[in-house]
Amino acid sequence: MVRSALTAKLKVVIPTSSPLAAAIEGKATAVLSAAIKLSNHNALSASITGEWLGDPIDLLAFLNVRTSGEFLNPEAQQPLSLVYGNWTEEKGVSCTNIDTSNNVWHLADHALGSIGSVFVDGSLYTSGAIINPSYIDTTGKTIAVIILPIKATTVSAHCTGKLDKYGDLIERPTSIIIDILTKVMGFNPYFVDTGVMSKSDTYFSKNDVALRYVFKTQNTTVKSVVENIAADSRSLYLNKKGLHSIKPRSVAW
Repeated sequence: MVRSALTAKLKVVIPTSSPLAAAIEGKATAVLSAAIKLSNHNALSASITGEWLGDPIDLLAFLNVRTSGEFLNPEAQQPLSLVYGNWTEEKGVSCTNIDTSNNVWHLADHALGSIGSVFVDGSLYTSGAIINPSYIDTTGKTIAVIILPIKATTVSAHCTGKLDKYGDLIERPTSIIIDILTKVMGFNPYFVDTGVMSKSDTYFSKNDVALRYVFKTQNTTVKSVVENIAADSRSLYLNKKGLHSIKPRSVAW
């Protein structure tokens, strides 16, 4: 029994069975409850697995978001954005000034699929902004930035968010969850049933359930993020009106 409890994979799964609308929130809650119990184990026994697999997933951990304090001349210390989905409407995603001396504005704390129109102080800017969706910062991390030839108070931009290893936009509910657990938080993929979650993604793709988020806070747990993704997925599935059927998340909860 001990072996089973310690070596079982954590299944953070958004169900594919019909009707999804009736099942998704209850299933997610049950899975998260089991996950939290599993996270109480601080390590796996080397005698059981023969190798160190790292700590189980801790869904009560705060989302791993850096701040502008990583840089030398930020305007103020603020959380940096993690961007998922399509943000090519309205004024897009707000930027953070990470270098006031050189007018460098941080758009996402990872590479982006693309950067489109830039808005400076609320107006479309067409006077020579340098946009780089894959810029290596001073810490060696790849980020997305906009460099302006002028001073500005606010900057935002249209963009498409983080891509997966195949170059596809991460916008399906389970794809976002997998990326947060394994890439953002660095949890061992051993504890995530990615096979089942990939099947869920196929289901959501067929039903055109795509989400978009900007996570920009250090005070939200992974559990909260997953629960809200599940709730938003249910909302989209119910009315089948696509992205506009829910208010896009611009700040984590």
